Amino acid sequence: MEETARQRRSARNREAIIAEARRLIVAEGIAGFSLRELARQVDYSAAGLYRYFKSKDEIIDAIGSEAMVGLGAFMSRVPSTSEPLKRLTELGYAYLDFAADDPGLFVNILTVMPGRATSWADIDHPQSPFHMLEDSVRAAIERGDIATGPGTTARSIAYSCWGLVHGLAVLTHTTLRNIDQDFRAANRAAVRHFVTSLSTAAGDETRRKQK
Repeated sequence: MEETARQRRSARNREAIIAEARRLIVAEGIAGFSLRELARQVDYSAAGLYRYFKSKDEIIDAIGSEAMVGLGAFMSRVPSTSEPLKRLTELGYAYLDFAADDPGLFVNILTVMPGRATSWADIDHPQSPFHMLEDSVRAAIERGDIATGPGTTARSIAYSCWGLVHGLAVLTHTTLRNIDQDFRAANRAAVRHFVTSLSTAAGDETRRKQK
């Protein structure tokens, strides 16, 4: 069904509200975000905002979802046809680069937004960052590039990858942000080391040297 002029106007207004709310959260953090200030900035009454969103939490959720979509789009630039371990490494780099490109967004939205997921299905869809990591790990396992054992699955390895890059990005842009060091290089080295440690080839070489 074709959108009406009223529906298009409503969609534009909703997008404008989300964009301004995102700006305020990046600048002030979630703790400093208020509907009163948002209404003032977009020239609405507080009641007027409720024509587009049911609550403050709904606005925050919309911003979080938008940020995750942006992260997924950024990571999807890594070719899906790359060799699995290479793709896994480059996906890690992309995650770190996304955080570096807009640290305010990453720190204030992707690290402190309240989680709404109640199952893996809520975050494991084709365009999600986690799915891309898990897909690469699974492909590497199928090729024999990564070995699994009891209690080790593609999902558990992908979770470890996610934890690594997210933790590195958080440290770089919060606790360590004022330290004069090339964290981009250090973070990339950490990703390479981690992916190499997963490689069956690396494991075979280590066992050969230990004999």
